[in-house]
Amino acid sequence: MRSDREAEYVEPADPFCGRCTAMTEVTTAPSTFTVSMIGTSLLGWGSRCQECGSDGRVLWFIFGIPLIPLGRYRVISTGGREYYGRKRLAGRRVSALTAALQPVPDVPAEVRDEAYRRADELWLSGEPRDALRLFEEVRASHEASSAADDPAVMHLRLRVAQALLATHHRHAALALFEHVAAAAALRLGPNHPVSQWAADAAGRAADSWTSPKQLARLLAVQADPTAEIPTDQDVRAATHQIRLHASAARAHLRIGKIKQALWYVDNALGASYDLHGPGHPDTAVLRHTLHTVAEAASPQDKNLQDEIHACQQTWRPK
Repeated sequence: MRSDREAEYVEPADPFCGRCTAMTEVTTAPSTFTVSMIGTSLLGWGSRCQECGSDGRVLWFIFGIPLIPLGRYRVISTGGREYYGRKRLAGRRVSALTAALQPVPDVPAEVRDEAYRRADELWLSGEPRDALRLFEEVRASHEASSAADDPAVMHLRLRVAQALLATHHRHAALALFEHVAAAAALRLGPNHPVSQWAADAAGRAADSWTSPKQLARLLAVQADPTAEIPTDQDVRAATHQIRLHASAARAHLRIGKIKQALWYVDNALGASYDLHGPGHPDTAVLRHTLHTVAEAASPQDKNLQDEIHACQQTWRPK
């Protein structure tokens, strides 16, 4: 059963563990068939994963004998001839995700309490779900008494993002990595080790998708810029949606869709003003994203420039 602290991170059901997810990408399970010993078949090449039970298989073109390898997959049988499948990634993208799970620099002394040590032990022992629960508890405790851009809070948010990535909540992890990268750059400077590590982790997490266009499409499914983000009920869920909208804005910005990026950041800013207020550090991060969108807009597009100016006036610091 999914714990309450994970309930807001809703992504498509995936029976694969974090390690197998990091080595593969979502794909339609390959069809296999043979007629008169001609067709395709999945044959074994790797051992079974002890955590999720997936098996390594190679999809072969069969012409009497296995003739041409068509791709490597990890598969989980659902009974009979049906199964879930994920295609193995090329080495560059495997290493990209792995690097985003490496130790975060500069552990602040004030976070090294017993709960943090237990969470870190769970993380190091390969229990990311339990580590996520504890890292979230420590983060919430520090956020209740410290500013959102306090170095200790930023460090804890990075640990949460790592645990989200390891438990294959990739959209939530990417959104949080990006948010901390921007917050750290504003508070500590872009050349600070924490700023650089967070920006690198965000870039590596984004690279785990097939292309920037695919990432933008998938984020668009989870964040609707035309629907108001409710801020009067679940604060955690609202915060998650705000970050998803900001991440969707950056994703659309990367593929040149400036107007759509503006819609996303405008919606996120409106919710952040309601939830946190104009002077909150998280709101400042969103204004910085709006500034990035404004810089990318063409000066010749007068209608878009008018929209950006109206948005900047609406969400200017009070």
